[in-house]
Amino acid sequence: MLKTVLLSSMHRVFPQSCPESGINSLSALGNEPVSFQIAFRSEAGKSGICRAFVESDIPVSCYRVGYVPVTHIKAEACDTPLEPGLFPDMLLPYDPNAAVEEYSDPWRTIRPAGREHQIYAADDCWNSMWFTVNEDGKRVSPGVYKIKISFYTCIKTEKVGEETLTLTIFSALLPPQRLMHTSWFHCDSLSDFYRVPVYSERFFEIFYSYAKTAARHGMNMIMLPALTPPLDTPIGHSRMNVQLVKIRKTGKKYEFDFSLMKRYIDTARKAGIKYFEHAHLFTQWGATCAPAVYAEVGGKEKQIFGWDVSSRSEKYLHFLRFYLKAFKQFMSEERLTVLFHISDEPFERDLDFYGAAAKMVRECMGDDCMMGDALSEYVFYEKGLVRMPIVATNHIDDFAGKCDNLWMYYTSEQSGEGFSNRTLLVSPARNRSIGYQLFAYNAKGFLHWGYNYYYDYLSYGLFDPKTDPCGNSGCPGNSFLVYPGNNGEAIVSMRFKVFYEGICDERALRLLEKERGRNVCDALLAKHFGKVDIRSAVCDPMKILAFRHELNELLNK
Repeated sequence: MLKTVLLSSMHRVFPQSCPESGINSLSALGNEPVSFQIAFRSEAGKSGICRAFVESDIPVSCYRVGYVPVTHIKAEACDTPLEPGLFPDMLLPYDPNAAVEEYSDPWRTIRPAGREHQIYAADDCWNSMWFTVNEDGKRVSPGVYKIKISFYTCIKTEKVGEETLTLTIFSALLPPQRLMHTSWFHCDSLSDFYRVPVYSERFFEIFYSYAKTAARHGMNMIMLPALTPPLDTPIGHSRMNVQLVKIRKTGKKYEFDFSLMKRYIDTARKAGIKYFEHAHLFTQWGATCAPAVYAEVGGKEKQIFGWDVSSRSEKYLHFLRFYLKAFKQFMSEERLTVLFHISDEPFERDLDFYGAAAKMVRECMGDDCMMGDALSEYVFYEKGLVRMPIVATNHIDDFAGKCDNLWMYYTSEQSGEGFSNRTLLVSPARNRSIGYQLFAYNAKGFLHWGYNYYYDYLSYGLFDPKTDPCGNSGCPGNSFLVYPGNNGEAIVSMRFKVFYEGICDERALRLLEKERGRNVCDALLAKHFGKVDIRSAVCDPMKILAFRHELNELLNK
């Protein structure tokens, strides 16, 4: 027999430990995905291969939870003391009700007709299965549903375990996602990892899988590498050329071909992406130089701008005027909503460089263009240089109440006590807390720098997060939300699922605000979390579950 425990998406099961008690019921709105887990372990001396079967009247997606080896712990980022070891995060697709064929004795081999169908129940460690109900967020009839999960042995097909979740679906529906959400998409990382030429046919197949996984989990904006993004690049060096726009230079004139960019955009839209963010038009940390730009000159492709060209160079500004005029026309034809970036995290010492660059782009694109950058220093917003500040969460209080178009972002640096974050060292409840924090600050968007960044610091070296999740700066999960599958498909993480639950919390709060007013929302948050600010993220899953259930009941009334 198996020992099983029914758990929420915010409980974590380690090989050596499992929560002693979990849940038996959940609630959700009529078009909301909702996830839960079942931890399992066999009796002493009874390890063996099992299968899981699902009985449900509504769609349930199933995954086997895969462990990744975390070899380095940053104590300041942990809610409770953690040690190096195996951490649950990968969600590996699992077919619970696959058709099987039985062969005669003595082996009684059972072979699936579909995807992975076997799980190993060990007697010396815990494992877990993950289940997401209504994963695509389609409308489901209200009511009380019983979702039954049964475990059987593969040899004698005997039932060895069973859990049943009671799920209440309310009639209220989540409103469309208002929050803009992007995590930077790195095309060179995919090209390098899978060893395929960038923008080849195979690349676009892989790109579609990654973009579709992003869109399914609330990432509705994606990086548009019109020019190679000048991000995480050592001064004087360049990353792989992933420039989408084809440029031909003849004398002082430029011609632009947007056909490759159109294919990229069409593929992203097919995957579910709605918005785009134009790669930064000047170098990172201050806008002092031009990014790497490639063009055909005299029949040969060559780099025409880079670190050796000042951002104030008239040659580069002349090029930008040509380019932005052409892009504006393309943007209009394609009906694109685009966020323009000038420079990532500028320093106060570079105010003049940044200000001149921002002014030039505004003159070319018009006053109504959407412009914003990751920011920590308030002076850039105070002087009107950044219209849409994308603020590091540890600096958010400098901007709160002074800005109508505030965004938030964090890296691993904003992961201390009380801060929400989504590294492997942060508890899932703290990850999900971002939802009510975004609502409390009335944030218009959220940005993160790493959706699929599989490079080390400043793009040195490539790592496989399945075997080395600490690959970037020693902070596990800091630079990626999805794992690279061997077949080119993105493997979603538990962290991404939980983060999207936070986005759904924000959407539900928006609905309550519309129907009952802001005061009702604030009272509900105060009841469950006390004073809500950027340091109010909670570690206890049951607190967030209690909050969401009461929120659902209020909406149902």
